Amino acid sequence: METTRYVCVVRAVQAIAHHRGNIGNHATFMRASVRLPGGEIVDVPEGSGNAVRNRFRRSVALCALEAAGILDDPKLERGALKLLFNGGMMTGKGDASVINIDRWRELVTLYPFLGILGGCIDNRTQQGQLNVDALKLICEENMPSLYPWTRQWLQENNEGVCESSLLLEKVQRVHMDPELAPENLKLLSEGERIAANNKLLAQANAHDSGNSIEASRVKSDMMPHTFERLIRGSLFQLSFLLRSYSDLERDAFEYGYACLLNNFRFGGKQASEHGELEFLAGARMHFRPSTGDLDVGERAGVGELFRSHIAQHKDQLIQWLRSEISS
Repeated sequence: METTRYVCVVRAVQAIAHHRGNIGNHATFMRASVRLPGGEIVDVPEGSGNAVRNRFRRSVALCALEAAGILDDPKLERGALKLLFNGGMMTGKGDASVINIDRWRELVTLYPFLGILGGCIDNRTQQGQLNVDALKLICEENMPSLYPWTRQWLQENNEGVCESSLLLEKVQRVHMDPELAPENLKLLSEGERIAANNKLLAQANAHDSGNSIEASRVKSDMMPHTFERLIRGSLFQLSFLLRSYSDLERDAFEYGYACLLNNFRFGGKQASEHGELEFLAGARMHFRPSTGDLDVGERAGVGELFRSHIAQHKDQLIQWLRSEISS
């Protein structure tokens, strides 16, 4: 097994809209609570790891279909669609999206991303080999929790860091009512045009008379709404932790990772000037099971006696581990 962390810095080419809910006609940005050094608790905007994982799963599914030469005309079954784009679903017995353990192993061999990302099998979920972190906004509040590589990159590239509140803005959009444009009314049938004109007349009469009940009943469909978004140019730390067991798995992930970053779009309102992110820089870090630089004991050389003991008895240990064990 090889454990590798992939971390990169991405920049918002377009504003990012990623909301957690609404208060009336106002949508609030997704936030996470962060404890600052000293104990203060603040809410900081971030992109959820679940949403990042969804974008990665979609990206690798499309790349796999393209590699198979069927992206132009896939003709997928519904069960296959669910398996590729959300890992399948735990539904009723005999449902097309439910597969058994033998079929799962066969599909993992054909499509390694099932093993990497995990999915649904029989009546349970199958854990994957990939940990996906939140899309972490690079700001003052998050500096203590950024990886050392990220902080070093910021310093080497003279990238300043500010409070998250300065990166968040509130904007307003309006859902228009097409019946308010006289030119559009000409497109209606005669009966519908009369009904639309009668509604406009009723609105004017309610306004003149100050009848709020009537005004509410005949009000226009035009609706202004506001939402929070992160401004263009905001920087984020994107991070994945992969546990791979073969060269094929490592290569598959890195190919999918590159495909994601080549056309990375995140959050909502992507059809209207939101969501595009661009890759700036990245790094890979390999991990071995060890204590690293952490000394958890009061004496030097913690673990040396244990490692020496295992090394002296490794043949017996391997023989035991590879034999039939009743447990």
